[in-house]
Amino acid sequence: EYADSLFRENGIRYWLDYGTLLGAVREKDLIDYDTDVALGMLHEDRGKLLDLKGRIERDGFVFRKDHSAEFYRIALSEKNSLHADIFLWKRNPDGILFRENYMKKDDDKGRDFPEGLVLTLEEREIDGRMYPVPSGPEEFCRFRFGNDWRKRIRYTDK
Repeated sequence: EYADSLFRENGIRYWLDYGTLLGAVREKDLIDYDTDVALGMLHEDRGKLLDLKGRIERDGFVFRKDHSAEFYRIALSEKNSLHADIFLWKRNPDGILFRENYMKKDDDKGRDFPEGLVLTLEEREIDGRMYPVPSGPEEFCRFRFGNDWRKRIRYTDK
């Protein structure tokens, strides 16, 4: 909720991504074994995000950049594992969104995707609140997680 309100108030377009998107579309909720919230954002909004660092910290959260996979994190504290990861997507000349660095656990997920999927966003409900998702979220989940995306498989079980 915090990131959603903050980004909407400051005109930052974002969407649910990775497992958070999967939960919203498949289960209409967060995945019960997921330990974070994953958000996607266009790299061009990076400056707006960084401008919010002071406010985020004044609001009592930890804001930091992960240097290995190049994403930002808003965490409840340095000790608590509750956090939102914000992945910045760059645009190539062909209109494909990509990240330069991926985490090892992303090896089995669809990566780069047409920007058209996030130019117009839909909304999906989680716990009584609406959140932005890529247009055609079922197809996006199929792309990202494969044809069996509706089947519950814990990442650690693979």
